[in-house]
Amino acid sequence: MGSIDFSAYGAGNRYRRTEPDLLMASPVDQKIYLCDAGESADGVAMTATLTRESLPIGGGGPGQFQLGDLWPEMTADANVAIQLGFQKKLGDAITWGSAHNFNPANHSHFAEACQSIADLAMTGRFLSIRFQSTTDMGWTLLGYTLEFEPQGKY
Repeated sequence: MGSIDFSAYGAGNRYRRTEPDLLMASPVDQKIYLCDAGESADGVAMTATLTRESLPIGGGGPGQFQLGDLWPEMTADANVAIQLGFQKKLGDAITWGSAHNFNPANHSHFAEACQSIADLAMTGRFLSIRFQSTTDMGWTLLGYTLEFEPQGKY
């Protein structure tokens, strides 16, 4: 987010845009922010988080599954933290694993970014995935492919 300095438009000048922009007003610091104009909020790096919770894998039947790997289709200027979680029943609390830094320039799949294959050894019926960055950088997630194995019922 960037801020707009309306004082740059002197008296008598008219500001004419051909496309509308989304603006947000902050009553606390009395500023107007322009959305989608960077990865910082008034010069401070934002935490950008994208989470998909409770994704039923394997058709959502009674069986449990173990994730083998995750293949993100993404671009990033630096590391993006990826965190996996599972639930046995819908509505249960999500059990999150450790976050691991993933950089598409250095890794083609998530297992390459993990310290140990044990970091992928989570079992459940519903998968949750979190992508997060805390620095001033741009990244785009276009999709992902999951590799999982059935582990039996219940």
